[in-house]
Amino acid sequence: MTEQTHGELFHLAKVGVGCLGIVADVTMKIIPAHRLVEHTFVFTRQQAKDQLDTLLKKHKHMRYMWIPYTDTVVVVTNDPEDTTPSTVPRDQMMVDDEDTRYAPLREFLIELTKDHP
Repeated sequence: MTEQTHGELFHLAKVGVGCLGIVADVTMKIIPAHRLVEHTFVFTRQQAKDQLDTLLKKHKHMRYMWIPYTDTVVVVTNDPEDTTPSTVPRDQMMVDDEDTRYAPLREFLIELTKDHP
């Protein structure tokens, strides 16, 4: 099955979770390794909804994490380093320590749970 021979069905099979049968053989196209610049920021649910199309067009990779029982959505974008403008801060890019990278999210979650033991 290829995109050329099966069109839309090919794309559905990638996310079909077995609904279209068992995949027994996969050939993947690979790309050279590259560095990504990651940005994490917070939106309200309405802002996330309003900005969805813009973010999808602007960024190579994007994900949302909704914080349950709040109006808070954490948005994370990733773009290849070589396509990211030089004006974008790079100081956090070289941080390999997960504790340092996730400190802002951890502090945010601590703040959210202060009143809830």
